[in-house]
Amino acid sequence: MSGLLACKYALEKGYRPIVFEADRAIGGIWAHTIESTRLQTPREGYSFSDFPWPPDVTDEFPDHNQVMDYFEAYARRFDLKRHIKFNKRVLDIDYVGVSEDKILSWDLWSGTGEALNPSGWWQIRVQDTNLGSIEIYEVGFVILCVGHFSGVPNVPDFPVKEGPEMFGGDVIHAMDYSNMDDASAARFVKGKRVTVVGFQKSALDIAAECARANEMDVLQVMESHLRWKFPLKKYDMVPDQSFSEAASACRTPMLPNNFYNMVEEGSIVLKRSKGFKFCEKGMIVDGDEAPIEADLVILPQDTREIRSSGTSSNRPPFRRR
Repeated sequence: MSGLLACKYALEKGYRPIVFEADRAIGGIWAHTIESTRLQTPREGYSFSDFPWPPDVTDEFPDHNQVMDYFEAYARRFDLKRHIKFNKRVLDIDYVGVSEDKILSWDLWSGTGEALNPSGWWQIRVQDTNLGSIEIYEVGFVILCVGHFSGVPNVPDFPVKEGPEMFGGDVIHAMDYSNMDDASAARFVKGKRVTVVGFQKSALDIAAECARANEMDVLQVMESHLRWKFPLKKYDMVPDQSFSEAASACRTPMLPNNFYNMVEEGSIVLKRSKGFKFCEKGMIVDGDEAPIEADLVILPQDTREIRSSGTSSNRPPFRRR
């Protein structure tokens, strides 16, 4: 979304923008999501100021297909796609033409308060994701439009003998699950005891899909960071953070349809915890001795939902078989 906006406004200013997109199409994370994903804010708050939602979209919270159609319509309306180079991954960006000492002395932009400096330029090294070839571009300025959850999934570091290597089942990231098509994802979780870490949007959506794929099989949802407000005293899931704090941080998720019906019937089991570690049979949460037994563990999109004594790192996607 931000890349489309930057391209559109750069064109209006008379520039000749080049947008590098590592994927094969626009949409970012919306192009790689699960069947039930919808907006978690009303559509009026998630729209382009100069391009309203079409009149046939009447849902308060449009689904991901409607969001993708909206992006496509915006790109067509302003003829943006001809400026986008798809399957092009930016490897690095260097400022060229000015000494490093001079760059370090700059206080504002180029040292003059101006956004553009005629004495230097940016060199961008780009890889074609299909061919593997490298291309070099030189430009006057760069706008970064990298999404919060784009690219490589964040997988936390765990203390020795407490990480996924101790587990006898599969461990995947929410991004790996979202990259599967709907039928493949349903087959992958069918017949498995699944533990989903987290209580934010991606975790709730995935938990609901896993429960539906397995009908009445038990699925565990472990809320590990306690950052979402909902009156769930019955399930001992009332978090430490207030609703206003969660809302101000944009961390109030949209619940999947019938989520708490599935909790009531037992196809989803909620487990409150501030931290956990892996073991051979599954996971052990803080304060418990017995493990939550599982065949598959799905880690959350946002590693702020994971609390362990380790620290976050940018590892590539992994799957333990």
